[in-house]
Amino acid sequence: MSIRRLAPAVLLSLLLAAPLLAQETAGDDTGDKVEQREKTVERTSSIKKISLSFGGGYYSGDTYYELPPMSDRAQVEAHSFDITLFNGQILDMGTGVHDFPNGWSAPRKEIDSGTAFQGAVGFYLSDAFHIDLRVQYATSKAILSVEQMRDGQPTGERIYGSEADGWVDSNFKSYTGGMDLTYDLYQLQVMGLTPYAGFGIGGVINSFSVLEDKTGLYFNLFGGFLKPLGDGFQLNARLSAATYPFETEEVHYTTQVTMLSATIGLTKVFDVHPIR
Repeated sequence: MSIRRLAPAVLLSLLLAAPLLAQETAGDDTGDKVEQREKTVERTSSIKKISLSFGGGYYSGDTYYELPPMSDRAQVEAHSFDITLFNGQILDMGTGVHDFPNGWSAPRKEIDSGTAFQGAVGFYLSDAFHIDLRVQYATSKAILSVEQMRDGQPTGERIYGSEADGWVDSNFKSYTGGMDLTYDLYQLQVMGLTPYAGFGIGGVINSFSVLEDKTGLYFNLFGGFLKPLGDGFQLNARLSAATYPFETEEVHYTTQVTMLSATIGLTKVFDVHPIR
């Protein structure tokens, strides 16, 4: 085949390939520009640090059912003054002091002080502000007591029964879980101690051995301080007060309780690296 015959075919091929070559060149150039822009704008995470905290300590408990001494003129309907023991049985308190002039009055149910254990995962949105997801487990005793009556008058002397009779539940447990908003007060740092404070909301389950569990929503106020120990570890001392309604088996009776927890433990802080 002669060169003259090849020339038109080569020319036609070049004309057809020209737009494709131009498009590929433009695409490469655009890709280079995008890559250059990504290098100049570094992507970062909105979470600056993550912390893990564990601690244990004191659980205060509180009184969640209490009636005043019955007046000698008081008269109530039958069984409306009955008290449910922790074994599920009913304690008949009578229908008036004239029934039991030397009997009992002023029943009280309370959660005794015990031990609390906490754990939390914190997400720092700035160097000082963080959101913590926290759980707590507390173990204690639930106790029933009554006041001794004499000649129809309260004596001020309280009577405590035994666990075998259902007056005590030694296996009371409280489970709480929720979210805390915490601010570390670096501007108030003294002697290496950094105070912090905040509030939280969540749910609580109070568990008895026999009686039904009692649930509720709590509001929590807390404060404490952090002490750096090195390698991202901090000593964490915390005092919190959680308040919530506590129901009982007695008819239409719900009271507001405040449970204090004082714990000490360790917090480990991890820096979050920028997202590449």
